[in-house]
Amino acid sequence: MINPIEAGIQNTYPELKTISPIEWPNIDVSEVDKEISDGAYAIRLFYFRQIPLLRQIPYLALEVNGRGIWKNSS
Repeated sequence: MINPIEAGIQNTYPELKTISPIEWPNIDVSEVDKEISDGAYAIRLFYFRQIPLLRQIPYLALEVNGRGIWKNSS
């Protein structure tokens, strides 16, 4: 049985029926490994910089009183 969505795509976009050959980039494994390592390091560094903000969450929760509104400073 033909999926009507796939049939509609095939009728609307006949170019989707053809499959392009996969072209792998001409990159050495060590270069790819370095790119992945650099990306992982950037992600760790980003979240490491957020730690002071994340540590403030319990203190912000303590500032809320029982009615769910912020306490007045006066």
